[in-house]
Amino acid sequence: MTRLPPARWTLLWIVTAVLVIPVSPGVFGAVPSPAAAPPTFTTVSYPSSVDGWPLSFAEFLPSGFQPARTYPLAVYLHGMMATGARWAEGGVPSDLLGMMSRPDSQGAVARGLVANASASGFILIVLNTRTGAGFYANTPCGGPQAQDVMDAIALERAVRHVGPVFLIGFSMGSIGALSLAAEHPGTFRGIAIAGTNTDRFAGHAWREYAASLGASWAAPSIAVSLQSTCGIGPGQGNATVDAIFVAQSVARLHPQALAGTRIWVAAGGYDNRVPNNARTFAFLQVNNTFVNSTCLTFYSEPANCTTTFWSLHTQHPGAYAFRYVYERTAGHSIAQFSPSDIFAWFRGQVPWGFYTSPTVPPTVFVPNPHPGR
Repeated sequence: MTRLPPARWTLLWIVTAVLVIPVSPGVFGAVPSPAAAPPTFTTVSYPSSVDGWPLSFAEFLPSGFQPARTYPLAVYLHGMMATGARWAEGGVPSDLLGMMSRPDSQGAVARGLVANASASGFILIVLNTRTGAGFYANTPCGGPQAQDVMDAIALERAVRHVGPVFLIGFSMGSIGALSLAAEHPGTFRGIAIAGTNTDRFAGHAWREYAASLGASWAAPSIAVSLQSTCGIGPGQGNATVDAIFVAQSVARLHPQALAGTRIWVAAGGYDNRVPNNARTFAFLQVNNTFVNSTCLTFYSEPANCTTTFWSLHTQHPGAYAFRYVYERTAGHSIAQFSPSDIFAWFRGQVPWGFYTSPTVPPTVFVPNPHPGR
């Protein structure tokens, strides 16, 4: 297994003093209890506009839905699923749908996303993608999965009165949310992401390094993550693959492309798939993109020192609004999401800033100018 290649280890730590408005517990709606029943949905089928491939999504309508009214739309992008490289007719069922029946915190959060979307007057659609690991990009072996997302939104616009559109993405879905927002400026009012890989070069290097140390999950994860690029990783002489990795590292390499997109982002201190803890890995995905600049780059990655979202927000507050929650005990799961806070952020009811939470899922966040440290 290839070991982690040499990297530029220059870290530029920026000490910031951030004024954040404390949040009252009354702002947040309740997340359904673990015993709550899974919400019901309608499966909507649609063909790809590129190749006609049959796809589908689950549609959850808000409470008191009226066909003549206009509603904001939230689109959920699942994380990477090891379902094989073969395309599935109708799409691979999103793992979020299966999580809704779980009795643990992930089940509560999955149901909470639907419940809070409904209570906030949002239509929520959950995409079933043609493969379980397409990164929501148009790639050689994964197919036109970025366009598949846009096709689903176009269909929903055709059958419902849709207002502003928002993306919610976990893990691989967070990469998709960031890249889609950058590729379609003005299309998405905001995004909410967790388990967030802001630099896919770093994510790939971390897996190679973890595999070299004997982590049993790492090699299979590499194989699944490269399914959409036909098993080819960055730096192997394939310009198309290298360009895909650049596009999927937009938050790190080209954050200005996300101007105007309101971002809610969470990171977990115990996340061993996307580290945000210096004891685990020197590159801290979310922290070193949103707060503290770093010049650390990886094999075949374009040379770059991060222009952080904090610095961009300081220069252009209206264009780079974000709400970053560091959850000290969170692992790599959708429990990093706080559904009520996400939809409060989408509605403009809570302020930007840096916050920490010791619990999963959080209910009240503590203002913190130095998350992840």
